[in-house]
Amino acid sequence: MVTTIITGVAIIISIGVLIGIHIGLGYLFTDLAEKDKWFTLVPEGTIKTVMQGANFQKFIENIEGWHIDNKGGSNLTVTEKNGSTKNIVTRKYDVIPGEGGISLNKILYTTYGVHWLGRPPVKNILKYHLKWTKLEQKTKEDGSTSYDLILRDDSVNSIYFDSPYAMEFKDIAVGGNLRMNFKLLVSIRTFNPHRQLFEQLPHGSWLMRATVEVQSGFLNFAGAKHKEEGVLTEHTYEWFRKTPHNKEDSEFEKAMLALNTSLQEKVGVRISGVELKEFELVEDPKVREQLQALELEIHKTAVAKQAAETQFEQAMGQANADAIAGQGKEEYYRNIGTALDKSPGAKLFAVMEKIEKSGLRAIDNITTILNVGEDDKDPGKPVTAPEEPDYKPKYKKFGKKFERGDKTEKKKN
Repeated sequence: MVTTIITGVAIIISIGVLIGIHIGLGYLFTDLAEKDKWFTLVPEGTIKTVMQGANFQKFIENIEGWHIDNKGGSNLTVTEKNGSTKNIVTRKYDVIPGEGGISLNKILYTTYGVHWLGRPPVKNILKYHLKWTKLEQKTKEDGSTSYDLILRDDSVNSIYFDSPYAMEFKDIAVGGNLRMNFKLLVSIRTFNPHRQLFEQLPHGSWLMRATVEVQSGFLNFAGAKHKEEGVLTEHTYEWFRKTPHNKEDSEFEKAMLALNTSLQEKVGVRISGVELKEFELVEDPKVREQLQALELEIHKTAVAKQAAETQFEQAMGQANADAIAGQGKEEYYRNIGTALDKSPGAKLFAVMEKIEKSGLRAIDNITTILNVGEDDKDPGKPVTAPEEPDYKPKYKKFGKKFERGDKTEKKKN
């Protein structure tokens, strides 16, 4: 019994010691990995470069769904955007889709989250200076959005597999003899990290070389011509304003993605996405004055068009109302005519009173009522009925001779 208890206690102590060692090793390995000594940490979506002294040894990548082809010569079937396929043969250190992503001891990684590096200082992680810019979005007082470029210059120890970089191109010639400034956000993806870091030195020059390639392509795009209603037209300031650029298959996107073949060969990267964030005319007082005048004319035209549309709608509404009112009056006088035919003594009084108040005239008979034309009216004076004659007309119907009350059918002697 005692032996059993002692054995149990010993087992518990042993387990506790093992747990303590495991936790202790975890803290130790993590601390060393953060300093890139013996071990290293490789966050998701990054690639680290292991050096042996001053020479390249290997890459450690942590990219879900991608891995580095360390030998090259793999056959891949690539599906193009239009649905067609083509076969390519990879070169050494190309990043290709597939299983993998972690190129060192997976047990060490899954247990402690670190990668084995090797004995320092012989084995170390490549560190280099990289200059890049990022966009900072701001909201102006009028509610519009603007972007400021923030320059970063720092020592880095990894490559982002896919990351956006801000680029600003100034004084670019466009159509109409104008010059413009542009701010782009370009997402750059690593295609071959060895070419990216070691094709040219210093190691951080890859982004500068990529920016030069993008700028060259953008210059060609901005200065090119596009088809508008079958006619070749320059890329003017107005075209940049009115055309949606940040959508799939836009002319801008196609021009930028067409640079990938050159970028892959020269820099080892490719463009995975691009946005035209902001553009403006180069500050020139004369150009600014002309632009403001143009904007004013466009605004005046829009206001005039809106006013004309409003007046048209109001006129149509009034016409409909007049038509309805006219129908009502016609029916009203038709009823009056029927009643007055039966009561001749009240006929003249009632009809003339209604004509005086309504500004209408009777033509042919009591059942035909029309609006008096503007040219028939005396401005400022209502149309009035004639004075009642001192003789009594025959009341059956108004004859053709009754026109505006200036002629009546007299009683024959």
